Amino acid sequence: MNRKLILLFVIVLAVSAALLAKDFIVKAILEKTVETLSGLKITADSIDVGIFNTSIRVKRMVIHNPPSFPEEVMANINHLYVNYDITSGFRKEIRIKDMVFDVGLVNVIKDKGGKNNLNSLKIVKALEDIGKCEKPNGAMPGIRIDRLHLKGGKVIYKDYTKAPYPAVTEFEARVDEKYENITNPYELVSLIVSRSLVKTSPLTIIGFDLTPLQNQVKDVMSKSVEAIKNLINANQKRP
Repeated sequence: MNRKLILLFVIVLAVSAALLAKDFIVKAILEKTVETLSGLKITADSIDVGIFNTSIRVKRMVIHNPPSFPEEVMANINHLYVNYDITSGFRKEIRIKDMVFDVGLVNVIKDKGGKNNLNSLKIVKALEDIGKCEKPNGAMPGIRIDRLHLKGGKVIYKDYTKAPYPAVTEFEARVDEKYENITNPYELVSLIVSRSLVKTSPLTIIGFDLTPLQNQVKDVMSKSVEAIKNLINANQKRP
């Protein structure tokens, strides 16, 4: 075989292996990060990793309930887009330039014993430990997000203490909000959960306290409001 053809074959093979390795590594990092933040199993229909750019698109991601709950799904994520800083893989902190998190459905469940599935989220347990002045169980990855576009659809609350069938209440969240400079995973997950439930009644969803999550997002929301004010003022000053 011609040496040039052999060299071309080796180059093609090496590039293909590198691209496959990139896909594998990025997918593993993404799945591990989400599972670490939630403490729950996740699955996705498809994960597309950019070949010539630093983007990831995830379609129809599912966050699963713990096996003890009567339904499998906690949340359906329609679409997750991430534009990441590839050099952050060599540091302890994951830096994300842009993120779109589109929550199609949050399935809030109160089981027969009165337990709420949202309390199974690892971040909720960690915030409870912080509230008790204890060290959170398990390490959280460092995350910095420059820009987040959060969307929310429907929330369904099912109370399985009401035999023989669950009492069902539905809420339309209709969340479409943008945030900047999220500096830790507590802010990120607190934003996603609390803002997804913003249109629900806290008295209706019994067994889950939104207060710790809302306290986490105060700074982020105030920063976003300040950024909007600055943008409006800057536009008003233009001739």
